[in-house]
Amino acid sequence: MDCSTCGVELAELEEIMFFCKEEKDVHMTIKPEDISVVKKRSLVYQGEGKNIKVFCKPCLDTGQETNIGKYLPFAPAGQSFPAFGTEKVVVLKTRLTKKD
Repeated sequence: MDCSTCGVELAELEEIMFFCKEEKDVHMTIKPEDISVVKKRSLVYQGEGKNIKVFCKPCLDTGQETNIGKYLPFAPAGQSFPAFGTEKVVVLKTRLTKKD
């Protein structure tokens, strides 16, 4: 998965998963066991409470604020994961849309 702005790899394909909350409520996120590694390598969280945004670290390093997703609660216990906007990342050299 690459940033759609700078093209830098944010996560390897093996680190990505899809979380289905409901039939039409599917989110692309990082596997729980890989979140800390991916965050350290390529993600920055900014904000507080329910308004935490996920940014591309390489873009921030060059002065661009590329918001690529949000940090959302998913699990019944309230565990949060980064959820990526399909239009804001590129997967397998394909820019996805909400309909994908």
